[in-house]
Amino acid sequence: MDVLAGCMRGLYGLSIGESARENLATALAMAAAGRGLSRGECVELARRGDDQLLQTFVQAVTIHETYFFRHPEQFELLRAIAQERLRDSPRPSVIRALSAGCASGEEAYSLAIALLSAVQGTPSPPQIEVLGIDIDRPSIEKACGARYGRWAVRDLLPLWSQGSICGPDEAREVVEPYRGLVRFRSVNLHDPFLALLLGHQAPFDFIFCRNVLMYLVPTAITRVLRHLIGLLTPSGYLTFSPTDLQHIPKLFSRHPHDPTFLSRVRSATGGASAPGHPSPSSAEDRPVDSKPASAPADPLAENAHLGQMLANAKRLLDAGDLTRARAICSELLRWHPHVPAALYLAGLVEMESGRAWRAEKLLLEVLERQPDFALAHFVLSTLLKREGRNSEARARLVRLSHLLEGIPDETILAGPEEITCGWLRSVVNDHLNA
Repeated sequence: MDVLAGCMRGLYGLSIGESARENLATALAMAAAGRGLSRGECVELARRGDDQLLQTFVQAVTIHETYFFRHPEQFELLRAIAQERLRDSPRPSVIRALSAGCASGEEAYSLAIALLSAVQGTPSPPQIEVLGIDIDRPSIEKACGARYGRWAVRDLLPLWSQGSICGPDEAREVVEPYRGLVRFRSVNLHDPFLALLLGHQAPFDFIFCRNVLMYLVPTAITRVLRHLIGLLTPSGYLTFSPTDLQHIPKLFSRHPHDPTFLSRVRSATGGASAPGHPSPSSAEDRPVDSKPASAPADPLAENAHLGQMLANAKRLLDAGDLTRARAICSELLRWHPHVPAALYLAGLVEMESGRAWRAEKLLLEVLERQPDFALAHFVLSTLLKREGRNSEARARLVRLSHLLEGIPDETILAGPEEITCGWLRSVVNDHLNA
């Protein structure tokens, strides 16, 4: 059980208390019996990335209590802020919101309904885009169906939401156009590549992350906050539940009408300060309020936020525009020197630019921080082979082959591409047998 609990902490940042530990033990016993394996064998499969087992254990230790317009005062303030944005110059063409830890989707649809109702009736209203993410895949599948029972609509719906949720009590359904505004993805908030995975949907004007932090260990809270900050627009709001506020650093400014709505503290020059940017000598999970001493007043302004920078760097790399990709990677490493995705992309750019020594240094730094990052091992072996260091390249492939042992073929490996373990294992075997 200690190994399994450690696995859940490492992969998802989950705090496994006594109650969760009991639920986890029950789930493990049932999974082992169902597969005809020992508990130890099941734990080893989960540790190696067996997706079905991991989903079973995630469901055992997470809580899915949610309903439409929970804490209705937050949605009233959301609408008021959105309406204020319509008076900005230039006027926004799109308003984006993220439901982080969306469970079965009620919060994400509530965001869409509230935002669309706020802008309807105005000339040339902005487009509304909402993304819901959660680690529990069955919950995501339910969210995509947009059908709910009576318990999901337990409170009186706001007047401005009328007509958005229709049907009898046990078959309520979110209808168009609201349903079409929301997309869902199964994503791990603790994933070191979160900012890159969501880079094309970011930045977000509003991020709701309610009743999530309380289930995480302290270092995971720090990492998740970093991720969310990197996905937020400079003038955006992070919204938490009242019980989560004890985990939030004081560097955030709280909205005068609701302390659960947080924005970046403004500097003396009028720009937003840059919470969550580690100095070159800091570790990834040191306190969120650290930043480089030479930081400008607003390093996250415009296109400088982490998610979009990562997405732009990868797009330029894929297009072969190495000069511009390298420039973005330089900024990434300035502000996010310990983010694995930034180090990895920078290593790829240096490798394709012919700077082998620099690429090797960056890839080794990635692996120091994330030893099981399979794609970094493979890229490093490719680099070593290019440099004529064949024995080192082969040793790296053998190490990678051992790392991939026991991981199901369909498992998606960590990284900026959706590459399966089966595909990479086949490529590695081909290289070793050549």
